[in-house]
Amino acid sequence: EDLGARQASLMTGQAALRRLINETPIKPGNDPHGERDFGAVEFQGHKIFWKIDVYANDGTFSWGSETPWDAQQSFRVVTVMLASDW
Repeated sequence: EDLGARQASLMTGQAALRRLINETPIKPGNDPHGERDFGAVEFQGHKIFWKIDVYANDGTFSWGSETPWDAQQSFRVVTVMLASDW
């Protein structure tokens, strides 16, 4: 498989995973704390976790934001990982 075909395959997989995450309803079974910042989906036979963390917009990525609703004072980082890596 050449590099272009591999990149196209990866992009197709990423788009399919993003679509699956967006279309999966958040419910107690896949959002255990009810904060709508975590979810779990099945993708190509693997359990995938996604998590959203909100940080203070100070450039350090060190602290959670005290004002997560304010886009000027905070930013979000999305982590997507295999559940088996947890």
